[in-house]
Amino acid sequence: MTHPTRLGAPGDLCFAPMVRPLGRDERFSLLTDTSGGNAVRLRERALDAALIGMIEYARDSSDWRILPGAAAAGGPDTVVIHFRAGLHTIRTLAVHPAHATEIVLARILLAEEFDVAPAIVPAVEDLDGMLRKADAALLVGDAAFHEASRHPNRLDLAELWRDVTGFPLVHGVWCAREGGVGADEVRAIAAAAEEGAARRAEFAASPEVQIHLDAFLYAWDDDVRGGFAEFLRYAYYHGVLPDVPELHLFGADDEAPETESGPAGSVPPAV
Repeated sequence: MTHPTRLGAPGDLCFAPMVRPLGRDERFSLLTDTSGGNAVRLRERALDAALIGMIEYARDSSDWRILPGAAAAGGPDTVVIHFRAGLHTIRTLAVHPAHATEIVLARILLAEEFDVAPAIVPAVEDLDGMLRKADAALLVGDAAFHEASRHPNRLDLAELWRDVTGFPLVHGVWCAREGGVGADEVRAIAAAAEEGAARRAEFAASPEVQIHLDAFLYAWDDDVRGGFAEFLRYAYYHGVLPDVPELHLFGADDEAPETESGPAGSVPPAV
């Protein structure tokens, strides 16, 4: 008997169009966890493929392959800093430790645009509790979306990233170990993302959610590839990564992966 391919993905609303169609496919079993948790299971071979963030990919990039046609990028109200006073006076930033990619993004953009390097304060409280512990709070995923209009002092990092780089922010990509999934599974995961993108209204419980989902890209195209590569370059120049990882892509099958180093893009200043 053939066992289903084991997939792991975050449960946030922004990923629903590319994840939920897979839950209806008997070829797959689906586990819901954070990007970091899924990356650990992928590394330990407890999963065959996982939807993970850019930093999780960078940490094991030589071992993993990005599945073509399956990424989530762009979209407002998904990575947001809420702050008590001015952005230039932020000295501490409360964050949930699970959001590694978004923490790095916040560090990069706060340094680049506001010349601040706040101390990171781990926190698992709600927004009010986080702001009692620090000058600012980083919210990610559903938490950011649900607090979008409640707190007046806010900075949308996905919008700022596009303003700074010209690229969409990549929230997650499907990855697998080399040889971990076959060509049929790769095509099915890409097809699910395409199907979900075309039917995203089915995942919207309100007009607000519909508007939110309509702002996302669910594909792997030149803009998404460029945004991914540019983030890795910024992470390197800000001392987060020891080098700039290459983007290793599955080709037509898992025996002949495509490799690319990303576009030249802009070169951020060294810090």
